[in-house]
Amino acid sequence: MKKVIIAFSLLLLIAVAVVGWLYYTVQKLQVTVRRLAVEMRKKQMVVVADMEVQNPFFFSLSYFKVDYALRTQEGVLLSGEMKMTGNIKGHDSEMLKIPCSIDVANFQKLRQQLKEHAVQLVFVGQLHVNLKVMQMGIPFILDKEIPQQKDQFTCQVKECRVTHLSPDKIALVLELALANQSPQQIQNVIALYQVAVGDKAIIEGKLTLDSLPPQGTGTASVPLAIDRAALQKIKAVYAGKKVPLVVRGEIHGMLQGNTIAVPFQIVKEVELRERAFEVKLKKIRVQKARLRETTLLAVVEVKNSLPFKLENVQVEGDIELGDKIDAKVLTQGFTLAPGETTTLELEITRQRGGILELAKTLLQQKRANSQLRMKLSGTTEDKAVIGDELEQSDSVEVE
Repeated sequence: MKKVIIAFSLLLLIAVAVVGWLYYTVQKLQVTVRRLAVEMRKKQMVVVADMEVQNPFFFSLSYFKVDYALRTQEGVLLSGEMKMTGNIKGHDSEMLKIPCSIDVANFQKLRQQLKEHAVQLVFVGQLHVNLKVMQMGIPFILDKEIPQQKDQFTCQVKECRVTHLSPDKIALVLELALANQSPQQIQNVIALYQVAVGDKAIIEGKLTLDSLPPQGTGTASVPLAIDRAALQKIKAVYAGKKVPLVVRGEIHGMLQGNTIAVPFQIVKEVELRERAFEVKLKKIRVQKARLRETTLLAVVEVKNSLPFKLENVQVEGDIELGDKIDAKVLTQGFTLAPGETTTLELEITRQRGGILELAKTLLQQKRANSQLRMKLSGTTEDKAVIGDELEQSDSVEVE
């Protein structure tokens, strides 16, 4: 009997020691929320918690789920449970990510209720682990202040102008003015943008911008280009009409660990015409017909088909009169009023016998079949470049 009592006492002592050791070690079992990242998207506010789990035991520690809640000074925003399984080696640690999201409209309502006060966001919960002999929940908590962004980060559209317009391409540039009213730098600034016609987006992209210094301002120039394929689809609906191009998006930035976003939008009307210019080869004039050098002059009419003035009009091209002949435009950099027509002279000079024979043949025939290919460009008053490529085949008079 005495031996039984001694054995029982030893077992009890060992059990107490084990429980004491387990209790002492469990106190070291910690889940620490190292970071709480908040990102404002178009429809959702996404919160991601980075948690570090430390295993003080010599054996591996398994976890199987997490309970969490997002609270503010006005109450609980959301709560949930997420299944997640894994093992942490003895005397080791592991980083876990816990994502959750709420409707951004609900969060904006909360901001309006708080008016000028920051949102005190608290992420709280338990990570459930298996300790071989029992299961338990390890609590965690982290609070984060989300300042009112309306007075801290602003974006204003200065202008959206057309920089290039041709039958194959439309290029625009969006000018934005940014302001940081906070005492902290806004980092990781990115412009997310799209160009839409009606409800259909035809361009989407993003552009990395410079950081904004504390109490500082900045500008952003966002280039936009509509390619030939998209342009053809637009022309099928809006040929000869003004196209309402909706340029919209958001500027994202990181302020005090929070991702904040401000929207922008502008509607730019662009009139699409099949041709910006009209050209016609009127006549070919033989200036000189000599053995060593022969000079021809091609007289071409150029008309501005657009309803606005074009400045610094540039012309380049070639003429085919039985053979490809490069032509030098004698007049460059001229201005055309809306609907105005001007006459250009294209000089053709070659120091070879073939063009002399051609000149003699043209003088005898008095008319010749010709093919004219030209590239024209001009600049509008707001510095947009209007380009066009034209081709004309016709019978032309020879003098």
